[in-house]
Amino acid sequence: MNKSIISKISALYPATKIITSEDEIPQGYMVYILLYNGSAIVVGQGQANRAKVIFVSSTGKTPTHYKSMLVRLYMRYESTGVYDRLIIPCKTQADARTIEANLHSLIGGKGINLTPAIITALYHGVTPGSIEELLIKQALLSSFDGLSDLRKWNNAGIIDPKVWEVIQSKLF
Repeated sequence: MNKSIISKISALYPATKIITSEDEIPQGYMVYILLYNGSAIVVGQGQANRAKVIFVSSTGKTPTHYKSMLVRLYMRYESTGVYDRLIIPCKTQADARTIEANLHSLIGGKGINLTPAIITALYHGVTPGSIEELLIKQALLSSFDGLSDLRKWNNAGIIDPKVWEVIQSKLF
């Protein structure tokens, strides 16, 4: 656990709770935070269903949200790191949005920020300029859920089966 960043968050927002299971996520509006080795990888806001994203595993169904893909990649390719999950309960959605924006400016956790190890694993064996590289980049840059898009395209027969095997091995 990185006490420094957690202490900083707790000092700003005394209602901050460190949680260790999905069952501890409260009802109502909140800011949810996933730290990896003391760095914010996800800072978001919403209700309990949205906050579950910080407990996405490296296997199984991934909820349709770009943050869930990010968490899944961390769980898959950075499994030996230290993860801390925090919740800041909020009275209103507006409060949650304000806190989220403040934390983004203070600690990050916005967008797709991957470690060099994750990037190396994703592109290992993938030819630069190939359709596989293009589809991986598309999934990572999606503002909603690139995995959902890729599944739809595969089901529609747009993606060659051999290309799909590579994409599945990297992202799913």
